[in-house]
Amino acid sequence: MQVMGLLETRMLDFKNLIILSANEGVLPRDAPLASFIPYSLRVGFGLPTPEHRDAIYAYYFYRLVQRATNVKILHAAATKNAGEMSRFLYQLKYESGTPPRERYLQEEIVARPARPVAIPANDEIARCLERFTREGSGLSPSALNVYLDCRLKFYFRYVARIREKENLVGELDYRTLGNIFHEMTRAIYHSFPGLVTAAVIDRVARDDRAIDQYARAAREKILDSEHARAFDDGTGELALSVVKKYARKVLEHDRGLAPFEILALEQPCRTFFVTGNGPRVWVEGNVDRVDRLSSGARVIDYKTGVDKGEFKSVASLFDPADKQRNKAAFQTILYCIAYADEHPAELPPRPGLYSLRAFFAPRRDDRFFLAGAPLDSIEAIIPEFRERLVALVDEIFSPGLTFSPTTLRDKCRTCPYNAVCACDGQ
Repeated sequence: MQVMGLLETRMLDFKNLIILSANEGVLPRDAPLASFIPYSLRVGFGLPTPEHRDAIYAYYFYRLVQRATNVKILHAAATKNAGEMSRFLYQLKYESGTPPRERYLQEEIVARPARPVAIPANDEIARCLERFTREGSGLSPSALNVYLDCRLKFYFRYVARIREKENLVGELDYRTLGNIFHEMTRAIYHSFPGLVTAAVIDRVARDDRAIDQYARAAREKILDSEHARAFDDGTGELALSVVKKYARKVLEHDRGLAPFEILALEQPCRTFFVTGNGPRVWVEGNVDRVDRLSSGARVIDYKTGVDKGEFKSVASLFDPADKQRNKAAFQTILYCIAYADEHPAELPPRPGLYSLRAFFAPRRDDRFFLAGAPLDSIEAIIPEFRERLVALVDEIFSPGLTFSPTTLRDKCRTCPYNAVCACDGQ
């Protein structure tokens, strides 16, 4: 058997022929001539034209098949680039006087329903979970939120440690935008003296050059040099302008609360819980900001999304079936408890939410609201929150646990693991 192109068959005769890819655009080849000479000039001066090339291909094709005994010609019925059989096959079919026998081959494709993916706990998973019992590598509030959203997603991300696919996009996404904002505000407030007054805030807020420098320095720190250069165009400047507007809104809001004292910025905070299964499990993460007003300390969580400050009850924060479960409240209250455990001599701080999109409304409030009432203190809800949190952590470490997908399919639409568990949100 010999495998060759059409040009290599010149002056050769074969008894048995199998011609592949006999689709229009492939046989004859449909490609523009690599020439700067216009078509009309080529015709006028007798230079080769596409019609001349098609005639050459026709000669090669008919010369090849004229002495063969058995000829099989294959073409695709429908492909992305060529969905029609070659004109030469139409000529054989309708003009040759010897109609070829046609056979259509099609593989039957049966769509099988996707089998649900569920991972039962085993000894290997138990060993993977052991790292959460060591200080410095505990469960983060974000990880607990992921578990409440979808057990299977928690398994993929925090147990199996399957990394999400990183896609370089041509614009700053919300996550990167949020990271730049966090770094920018950290740098601004870190530059303030011990007591933040309205005059101190005004000095920075009115300095456009300083605000721009803080924004660009934050972008350079969050993005590597290659990605930072990719956002030096108009789109990148527009994204930075959004970050600067967010920062100005925070400064404007804080000016109305001044004077106050910054206690921590992007600081690690941790505590532990003893579960019914025995191990002491650490819960830890980075607090966006802790400050002290005249009314007491606050733990502030920055959100650049559409997070809201209302939640119905403590139980609703732990309800996986609640579509309106307030993840920001769960995270911030947990940080407040962790901070209170680290500072037992002080009163527990008040949770606060800086939902930056809401800061553009005429009236804004950084407090959380429990059943419609402002949550000015968490002392009354700490016992129930701790009890439910211990039960949640105990469930994660339970040997009879099955990491199953969420029943709220809307959450699957943007999940990076939806292709693994064959769930697309439908």
